[in-house]
Amino acid sequence: MTAAAKLGVTEPLDANQIGALIADPPEWLVRERASCRDVVAENARLREKRG
Repeated sequence: MTAAAKLGVTEPLDANQIGALIADPPEWLVRERASCRDVVAENARLREKRG
């Protein structure tokens, strides 16, 4: 489930709505993006460790 869905966004966003979120991200989006970056970094670290 996406962060948006968890917060009640049930319909697809149009380009203007997405642009508005990018321009002025709500706190939930900032947290989700940070979480995603952490997961990507951890996956890269584990891949390197495995060789």
